[in-house]
Amino acid sequence: MKTKKNFGKVLYFTFVVMMWGMIIGNPCFSKEIKKVAVLPFVMNAQQDLKFLQKGVFDMFSSRISYGDEVEVLTREDLENKLGNADLSSIIKGVNESKAKELGNLLNVDYVLFGSLTLFGNSMSLDVNMVDIKPDNPALTFFRQGNDAGAVIPELDKIAEEINYKVFGRETLQFQSQKAMQRAYAGEGEGYVSPLKKFQTLLSVNGTLNGVATGDLDGDKKNEIVVIQDRTVQIFKYGFNGKISLVQKIEDNSVAMSLVGVDVADINQNGYAEIFITRINNRNQSVASCVIEYNGSKYVKGKTTYPWYLRVIKDAKGNLELFAQAHTQKGPWAPKKVFKVNWQNNSYTQGTRLRVPEKGFSVLSMTTGKAFSNDTAMYLYTDELGQLVVFNDSGHIEWSSDKGYGGSSLFYAHPKTVHGLYDNKYDFLQPKNIMYDMDSDGKAELFVIKNKEASDYLFKNTRVFKQGSIEILNWNDMGLSFENAPKKFSGPVTSIDIGDYDNDSKMELLVTMIKKGNNMFSRDSKSLLVAYDLD
Repeated sequence: MKTKKNFGKVLYFTFVVMMWGMIIGNPCFSKEIKKVAVLPFVMNAQQDLKFLQKGVFDMFSSRISYGDEVEVLTREDLENKLGNADLSSIIKGVNESKAKELGNLLNVDYVLFGSLTLFGNSMSLDVNMVDIKPDNPALTFFRQGNDAGAVIPELDKIAEEINYKVFGRETLQFQSQKAMQRAYAGEGEGYVSPLKKFQTLLSVNGTLNGVATGDLDGDKKNEIVVIQDRTVQIFKYGFNGKISLVQKIEDNSVAMSLVGVDVADINQNGYAEIFITRINNRNQSVASCVIEYNGSKYVKGKTTYPWYLRVIKDAKGNLELFAQAHTQKGPWAPKKVFKVNWQNNSYTQGTRLRVPEKGFSVLSMTTGKAFSNDTAMYLYTDELGQLVVFNDSGHIEWSSDKGYGGSSLFYAHPKTVHGLYDNKYDFLQPKNIMYDMDSDGKAELFVIKNKEASDYLFKNTRVFKQGSIEILNWNDMGLSFENAPKKFSGPVTSIDIGDYDNDSKMELLVTMIKKGNNMFSRDSKSLLVAYDLD
């Protein structure tokens, strides 16, 4: 009897193992790739909008495609599969039933089609997402706006709904929309941005490109450093509740662009140094410099460094200086990234940091006690606007959807012999910051998210119409947030966290561009604003 029972157990175990092997080995049980055909939209307007038709196609394609889970047919795929058929005539007469027929012909799971109407100051967007299965109804969307600029944000919302309703993918952007809806509906304090109480410290003509804080003169009180055009300005908070200018340092080279500023006492002499990352776009060089207090005034050192510089605070709270060696391939080609040490009265290359091979820049890198207590983890915003988390071996652990960061600062590649206006620009990303806002022993990520007016359709132009700051938390699923984003009427250029007013409380310093009457105007105005973090 016992032998029969044992034989039964062995037989059952063998059956389970065989079935499991079949499931793993058989592609029928693996996750099926969903294929989508996005048809060119019908454009209803008085002017020729072929460029916008292409842009709508590209925007939907990039927002719906997702790794090896959702594949969108390219324009070439559509043309090849349709053969001699006239695509323009097809899209004019398409409806739900014809979309299902077309989907079977193209061998896809879904067909997306629609129309965009621009008349005067009004815009309307009709979108249909058709499941080719016979009994599955289509999803339809209709959006209106008071100007043509509403096309991109409304398209974004539709794409996010499609991702959620069709593919079950709830992106950070969709979470942000729901959080904002809850905030407006009053569904709990947790969905309101904690950035409420603020003070405007500075208003200037032009663009403030960076801000940092630290004890620069050794008096145990912090100063504020801002960079604007080719100028470094140092401010001190006064008892009257305002900041006053201590010293202004002009950069003599008209070819230099100041693209980064950080503060830390790396040489341990009691005076925190000011680290300025400088790019010369005329000869594609980097000549970063260090400014330090000499007991009576602030002096720029004679030595320059071919490095991009970034000060970050590690998980133990120590400030460390990192550098990325410059290469003429641009700031997104990490030739060498390393910690900078102070030895023999000079800044020297220290321990090498392994980073992802492509799309990395030290200028937006940060770290902190947020990801893991045991393993060193770092975060940066890549060239495409994705937040990327990697470990100390350079392996990427997680990445977000696109849309984060956004800056008008750039590195210009040299012109070629093919023409006068064929520069290629590599745009930089603003810095991210880790800070434990709620004192729970785990830092939150403060990240900038600017909205580009053309949705990056133009390679060498960046015009940001609005910006926001999101505060994200790390969990087993990646980065997410519990609060609504803090939105601004203009783009955010830089952030820093420090006790600028020396009241033993930390504040978030924000530099931003005020929204003007014309988003393309060069006569911009910038603000430096401080938000309480209590």
